[in-house]
Amino acid sequence: MLCSKTKTSNYYHPLPHTLEHGEAKQNRPNTKYYLPNNMKKIDYLLVGQGLAGTWLAYYLLQAGQKVLVVDEHSPVSASNIASGIVNPITGRWLVKSWMVDEILPIAKTAHQELEQFLDTRFWYNANIVWRINDQQAYNNFIRRSGMEGYRNYVADVTTTPLVSGFKTCLGYAAINQSAYVQTAHLIQTYRQFLLAQNLLLPHAFNHKDLQILPKQNGVQWQTIQAKKIIFCEGYKGMFNPYFSDLPFTPAKGEILIIEAPDLDLKGQIVKGNGFILPHVKPNQYWVGSSYITNRHDENTTETEKQNLIKRLNQMLDVPYKIIQHVAGVRPATENRRPFLGLHPSIPQIGIFNGLGTKGVSLSPYFAKEMCEHLLVDAPLNTAVNIAQYAL
Repeated sequence: MLCSKTKTSNYYHPLPHTLEHGEAKQNRPNTKYYLPNNMKKIDYLLVGQGLAGTWLAYYLLQAGQKVLVVDEHSPVSASNIASGIVNPITGRWLVKSWMVDEILPIAKTAHQELEQFLDTRFWYNANIVWRINDQQAYNNFIRRSGMEGYRNYVADVTTTPLVSGFKTCLGYAAINQSAYVQTAHLIQTYRQFLLAQNLLLPHAFNHKDLQILPKQNGVQWQTIQAKKIIFCEGYKGMFNPYFSDLPFTPAKGEILIIEAPDLDLKGQIVKGNGFILPHVKPNQYWVGSSYITNRHDENTTETEKQNLIKRLNQMLDVPYKIIQHVAGVRPATENRRPFLGLHPSIPQIGIFNGLGTKGVSLSPYFAKEMCEHLLVDAPLNTAVNIAQYAL
């Protein structure tokens, strides 16, 4: 397989320089450039180390490419506070997630390979138990469970409780081939690997400092010359001067971390008025999340906290206390499809972004696709190719 050979490098030493994040299209730099004597030449400069940047770095390094990642770590980035749920059935109409039959096995295999590479664990197979509160929804689950293409996912529809510690409801449905990933642990562990290999600069990135060189020379940033730069900036990609015309529709989400010693999900995920799933520490659970499209900040609000508490109280039948309340912004897009590809007029610049609420399942699949597009010009899925947009 093209993006498979493991290779790392110690060729780069971090620079003691902190940059600011650029935010406007008019901040595009001119193309004047110079090559200082201490120039470090690499293949790919990646900006951002959320799920997109992590997986793209992984596959490029596996393919033997020289890679440098620039990322100012944010503990409340969408990737770091995400539930990490892999859910094959979604929405009120109970439809299969986009490309789930193809993407799901690749997501599981890729995460298990990365676990082995990093000698840790972050992927957990877990049924999703849907709490059903009305007859129409119950009938929809019954119908789906008998449909071709859905039988492998809808495992059981019953009035018998499938989980304890919750208030009674009309019925329950068990979704299998689902899972959750401890995304913060995945990202932090891979970050430590990159730092140990001198492959990551823990700095902010200012687009004004980027210089566009002639095509054969790529780009220059600081004392780094790269064949290409790929932006994996999450929702801040909407402020990128090269890609600000892409139809980003970021969605803010607020979540709670609770402690509930009397609650035992037995490793399962519960779906009702939101999701509840095991968190990192024993007796702690992730609860959420809200979906707010008209605010793009990472500040928590008392209004959303109370909404989450109200929804939690409608489900939970055991005492709990709130440990943490955090907020982040998902890099969602207008058509709920990721953005992949190279800029049509500046092919030294590319983007891998817009993973939205399905980042855990989509990121390995499309990181590999982006990797092969970069290395051998393999075609991109037309649904994600930014060639469809005017930039």
